[in-house]
Amino acid sequence: MKTVAIIGTASETPASRLPEPPTALSWSVLIMAGISGGAWLVRWFVQFFETKEKAESAILAGLISNLQAQAQQLMADSRQSQTQLLEHIDLKDSVSRVAALMKDDLQRGLSTQTNLYAQGLENQAVMKGQLEALHRRDDQIVKLLNEILEELKRVNPK
Repeated sequence: MKTVAIIGTASETPASRLPEPPTALSWSVLIMAGISGGAWLVRWFVQFFETKEKAESAILAGLISNLQAQAQQLMADSRQSQTQLLEHIDLKDSVSRVAALMKDDLQRGLSTQTNLYAQGLENQAVMKGQLEALHRRDDQIVKLLNEILEELKRVNPK
């Protein structure tokens, strides 16, 4: 009997058992886990995009602020350059007027100098003529005095 009992025990154990199909409860747990995982993913994506949107908004606001500051600086520099340009134009006009006045004064001075030089040449020519006339007269007087002296010597021999 022993053998039969062993054989009987051995024949009662199954060689392979098939798994039991999942129950509705386990399906519902799997579905709930999938839904909660999906919800977590959706929440994570929403937070990621909100954070990204806030960061991009902050960067964009900074860029806009920077561009506004640069535009204001450019406008201020432009106004300053325009003011300096107008001052240079005014200065150039003033220099041009002063240069024109100096040119006129120089022309008048040169004209006056030329007239004085020409008048000096004329006066010199007149004086030269007068000097030559005086020399001729002096020569005539010397000649006349020499003749008188000769005459006196002849008349008065001593």
